Amino acid sequence: MRWFATVTALMLAAAAMSGDAAPPETNAEDIDTSDTRIGIGRLDVINDFTAQIWQKMRAGNSGGSHYTLRQLNSSLRSSVWEYNRLREELCNDRFIVEQSCGAPFLPKWALDPKRNAMTLDELDTREADLEVHVVALWDAACARLEKVISWDDSRPYCSIE
Repeated sequence: MRWFATVTALMLAAAAMSGDAAPPETNAEDIDTSDTRIGIGRLDVINDFTAQIWQKMRAGNSGGSHYTLRQLNSSLRSSVWEYNRLREELCNDRFIVEQSCGAPFLPKWALDPKRNAMTLDELDTREADLEVHVVALWDAACARLEKVISWDDSRPYCSIE
């Protein structure tokens, strides 16, 4: 019987070490998250600095405001990622949960390679596809805002259409 208990204990320990066992539940309040929050914030700052460097370097080499289909496609794809990032933040804050929580918007075209330049008509179709989602989220946020402030005060943020 002792042999069986010893073997069982060793098997449970091995399973826990291999990652097969479920991790113990830990509440955020029970752990110190400051280092992780600082690390994530640092990465955001580094990304911002990298973008600023790119903008400075690009400003000297740009040929004006002419956009290629490739640049427009890249900008549209970035808008999809930004929309999903915003929804994630809104959901985490439990703001307009019905619209912000759920699966991210990931159309197949957003996953295409950046070099995939298509026609302007195709880009317009893709932009309209994203607009449906972005405007719906905006309208939901505005409806929530208008419940707590006057319509006149919400006008700078919300559509009057």
